[in-house]
Amino acid sequence: PEGWEPGAKNWSIDTTNVPPGCAAAYSVKVEEMAENYGYVLQESVQGLKPNTTYKLEAKVKASIAKMGFLEIKLGNDGKEQRLDSSENTGTDWETVSIEFKTGAASTVHVLCRYFQTKQFVGETVLFSDVKLTEKLASASVRMFN
Repeated sequence: PEGWEPGAKNWSIDTTNVPPGCAAAYSVKVEEMAENYGYVLQESVQGLKPNTTYKLEAKVKASIAKMGFLEIKLGNDGKEQRLDSSENTGTDWETVSIEFKTGAASTVHVLCRYFQTKQFVGETVLFSDVKLTEKLASASVRMFN
């Protein structure tokens, strides 16, 4: 999508292996081992509201369990303030999410990440339907007996 930058050299758009209701998924096959994490796409979202709760979610699937996950990096003026990750996914399409509060941060980097250590070489991870939304406060109701 516009505004996203690819991190992996070997990523592609897959239109056949997609979750229900989605037209495409971003796919990457790990071709060589590395110590750190790889990422398929990254977007820098600026102008977040201060002290506001947001939710990042995506549908993720991998050929081996515990390979793919989401990550956010909150920051201000180019300085990272906080890092948070979702749980790792399984081998079927599942929705993963991260809920976070911005605090004073005005920018969030959204990353679709994957492991690329030895056990993941030759494996594939797919990401689809990535969304960042403001979580609106829900009304609470006090109940009396």
